[in-house]
Amino acid sequence: MRSSYPGGERSFSCNGGRVPVQIPSSIYRPLGPAGVAYVRMKSDPIHLAPNLAYSFVIYCYLQGLDLLTTLALLLHGYPEGNPVVRFALEYSPSPLWGLAAMKLIAMLIGVYCWLARRASALRKANILFAAAVAWNTFVVLLAAVRMPGGAG
Repeated sequence: MRSSYPGGERSFSCNGGRVPVQIPSSIYRPLGPAGVAYVRMKSDPIHLAPNLAYSFVIYCYLQGLDLLTTLALLLHGYPEGNPVVRFALEYSPSPLWGLAAMKLIAMLIGVYCWLARRASALRKANILFAAAVAWNTFVVLLAAVRMPGGAG
């Protein structure tokens, strides 16, 4: 019997009997030669949207790079460009605590976007933080060249 679903008709064991079930191929994938099936659940964000999971991993990586390049800029004596982070740096017990608090907030926002399946928000944030990391890296290299006894 042909099905209107792209995945066709599949039958699964249910309480000892075989029940034909219509499952779209977008959520069905056979695993192994025994015909064991894995049905992706909506609560499973990694299997439902792998691109979203990759975007979240890239987001976490960029947060770490932003933290390191910002620390390098602060050690070279450059002020923080983001006014919110600058406020946290000035009014925290230590600039490192302020920067860590801002990165923790950024990570919580990233986790929210991942769990809420806000892929476009994560992609836009990744572009923004990639540009920030590139700029910070450029300024750190420029500072290293201009230092007395530097590379230049």
